[in-house]
Amino acid sequence: MGKKLTKLTQHSTKVQYLKGRYEEVNKIFVYKLLDIKYKETKKGIDIIGPTFVAELKGSLKGIKKNKYEGYSCTETQYQNYPSVRPELPIFWLFCYYELEKQLKDIRKNAPLNSLEEKVINRKITVVEWDIVKELKIGNPGYPSRFVSHKLLDILIYNTYKFDGGILRLQNKPEIINAFAKYVNNKNIYKETSVH
Repeated sequence: MGKKLTKLTQHSTKVQYLKGRYEEVNKIFVYKLLDIKYKETKKGIDIIGPTFVAELKGSLKGIKKNKYEGYSCTETQYQNYPSVRPELPIFWLFCYYELEKQLKDIRKNAPLNSLEEKVINRKITVVEWDIVKELKIGNPGYPSRFVSHKLLDILIYNTYKFDGGILRLQNKPEIINAFAKYVNNKNIYKETSVH
């Protein structure tokens, strides 16, 4: 029993570690996709561009929290991050990604470019900051609000394609205007429909 529990703990620790590394992989990918100069941030807001800032949240396909796939947005982030660059609009940037292998089958110390090569699909969704305002705060010890894919899928988006996925911008003027210069770069192609 002890060996089995140790192996489970090691597996869980490896998976959590790799999920953290994939947050960095996704962040680097977003900077490249939008053709924004990369800024390494260990704590605080993830994406800092000339026309907006965004907090990036990742969700690996197949990993569920409370029976749903989605994203945890902490109350600290929601309350404090708008003051990081108050002159710029702030958004949530949700990255739903799929890997060619399960996390347990990926080398823990693989270089970031090797981890990137294992991503086979991404759906990046940009929504207004206050989308979490009406959501219930869970877990009093670590207050956060959960944004499910189900909630995101009922919103209306302008959708764009890029190699390996889609970019969905919530159909809000502030978002469309902030991203106008980025969606016309060489990496992103406009889809004809709005959904």
